Amino acid sequence: MSDTFTSSTSQTTTNEALPLEKGIKREMTPRHIGMISIGGTIGTGLFVASGGTIATAGPAGALIAYAFIGFTVFCIMTCLGKMSTLLPISIQSLCVELAAAGLIIQYWQTPVPTYVWALIILLVIIVFNMFGGNGYGETEYWLSLIKIITVLVFIIVGILVAAGAVGGHTYGFENWREPGAFVTEGDYGNAFANLLSVCLTVGYAYQGTEMVGIVAGETKNPHKSVPRAIRNVFWRILLFFLCSIFLIGLIIPSTDGNLLDASEDNIAIAPFSIVFQRANLPSAADVMNAILLTVLISASNSALYCGSRTMMAMAREGKAPRIFAWVNKWGVPVPAILVTASFGLIATAAATYSAEEVFAWVLGMASVTGFFSWSGICWTHLRFRRAYVAQGRDVRDLPYRAWAYPFAPIFGGTVTALIGVTCGFYAFTPVWDTKAFFQNYINLIFLIVIFVAYKIYYRTSLVPLKDCDFETGARWAPSVENVEAEDIEAKKKKTIPMRLWNGVKTLIA
Repeated sequence: MSDTFTSSTSQTTTNEALPLEKGIKREMTPRHIGMISIGGTIGTGLFVASGGTIATAGPAGALIAYAFIGFTVFCIMTCLGKMSTLLPISIQSLCVELAAAGLIIQYWQTPVPTYVWALIILLVIIVFNMFGGNGYGETEYWLSLIKIITVLVFIIVGILVAAGAVGGHTYGFENWREPGAFVTEGDYGNAFANLLSVCLTVGYAYQGTEMVGIVAGETKNPHKSVPRAIRNVFWRILLFFLCSIFLIGLIIPSTDGNLLDASEDNIAIAPFSIVFQRANLPSAADVMNAILLTVLISASNSALYCGSRTMMAMAREGKAPRIFAWVNKWGVPVPAILVTASFGLIATAAATYSAEEVFAWVLGMASVTGFFSWSGICWTHLRFRRAYVAQGRDVRDLPYRAWAYPFAPIFGGTVTALIGVTCGFYAFTPVWDTKAFFQNYINLIFLIVIFVAYKIYYRTSLVPLKDCDFETGARWAPSVENVEAEDIEAKKKKTIPMRLWNGVKTLIA
């Protein structure tokens, strides 16, 4: 382990902090980060769980939930953008995606056990991650492109089906009239409770957007590529998520049995497949399940990347064993990748008991954890800004200016914290449900225990605003005005066809 850090016993057991960027290779390009910023979001939550949200809350309720959480995510991303462009340091839904992979493969009824397929996928993504930031970025670029093309094709087909151009039936807004735009009955009793109950699922659909901040640590030019990706998040949410949910709600009524199956974790039936079937495309289910498998490989790949970089950063800050701080000469944190992958092995082993049960548990835990992570981003940004100003610095010098400060961080932090706390309300009513309680709150309990234990053991206190470190890992970039001037000058040298092509790439990547 002499490539970056020596491996003597004394060094691997100490808790002394190490340089956070030492040995890291900044190999990702704007092309990579642009595609990852949207590809990290499109996954099982959109392709599959969207059916359950419509079945639970109705087409209008689901659309409102996706729009509300989408706006919240946009606020979070603006907070993340300011911090990750100044301090672009590399920072677990892996179990969710591997458990879901087993369920998807069950559709084809192969003689090979599902946990074997999950293990094969885990080994594949380990190999992908061993190629470092460039390897990860290139893999995610093409996998994300598959997702984007799939959603664009779905939107086109959905419009044709809803308008009656294909499939032989004109839907219009008939499903909004009957059975209705909102579901007013069911397990939760009224339309508002139904809408609240789907926020956790909707939040999981958006989780992965924060990948932009994590990959900033291995991006060549974060002061330009990260802000560009952040600015485009809102339009991507509008186009891909809201258009998809709107079209599904037009074509499939909330009482459709297939949607109910989807909400009960039978993810072999996806709303995207149903729409293709109603367009008289008989092989839609097979094609969609194959695409879903690709989606899960991409999501698992991202989860392993994020988890390993987080483990490495914790080790370099003295919060995890020093062995996980080591990277090889290509900048790959091999020990951190292997220990993160071990959690995937646990999920794979548990899936031998029941893939459906494992999926339900890890989905709930990952969703709640994601909401509290988002809340942490927002509150950290508030303190970031206060400390920056307290040290006499000018926020106009920052490479990226957050939208609507302080509204965005306060709104995003409050909403995500409230959803994280209230998401498991159905465990308390109408009768106590122990299983539902632990599915939704076991990670919150674990977080509180770890936080309190850490504070007691290390006796740490809040760092004063004037002592916050803005130098370590900082990459001071040209001013925003200079960057924009460079972009304008570069565009003048391009032909009109190239400008049109760049416009298309900006929209999708």
